[in-house]
Amino acid sequence: MAAHRMSASTSPPLLRRYTDLTSVIDLLTHKRLTLLDPASWDDKNDSYFIDHYRERSDYKSVLALCLSTVGETYHHWKVFCGHASGVCIAFHRQPLLDVIDAAEGVRHGKVKYMRLEEIADKPPRLNRLPFIKRYAFRHELEYRLIYESATDTAPTHAVPIPLATIEGIALSPWMPAPLLKATRTALNAIPGCETVTITRSELISNSLWMQNAERSLRGEPLVAGTPLEESERPQRPVP
Repeated sequence: MAAHRMSASTSPPLLRRYTDLTSVIDLLTHKRLTLLDPASWDDKNDSYFIDHYRERSDYKSVLALCLSTVGETYHHWKVFCGHASGVCIAFHRQPLLDVIDAAEGVRHGKVKYMRLEEIADKPPRLNRLPFIKRYAFRHELEYRLIYESATDTAPTHAVPIPLATIEGIALSPWMPAPLLKATRTALNAIPGCETVTITRSELISNSLWMQNAERSLRGEPLVAGTPLEESERPQRPVP
């Protein structure tokens, strides 16, 4: 798919998945998203809520996949894939959610960030527990997919997706430049992925940003036609 830039007012909302190269290879090869057991998450408060929900709902399995509703941030890169093999997959939000809506046993929604006193004053409904997280994590602005089953005990659940739901793939800003071409070539060589846009994130080293920063400090206008970086656009709330 061809890369192009749009203004903040016309750019469709995206959902981002921060992961690693092995997961991206699986996604592109098998055209699927894989929901996993939250027991492996760092945030044990979060996984506790989901496990509590599973037990109270008599489900054999509750699996999850986490996405972000905002543009690239240093926090998301560093916390979720802060290494040279990290990857950020940007999905067209509505086409992806249309696919998820058709997937049996899967629901989705924004995560709500709550303080302990809020939970005590107004406990969330049982079916909302998988979408509740501590207020300290509010900057993540997470969107979550949840798979529930009363019979399935498998540790993973795959949801087939068309590659057309992918807006583009950004490789880690810490990936050494000499590895970029080979990595992009390998991913584009996966059948059906020849036109998937693959770049390296410039979040921590953007020559255009530095050039325009210098011009701003000198009181000069920005370079004509300078695109507004997606991560710096005013963020529209996700319904």
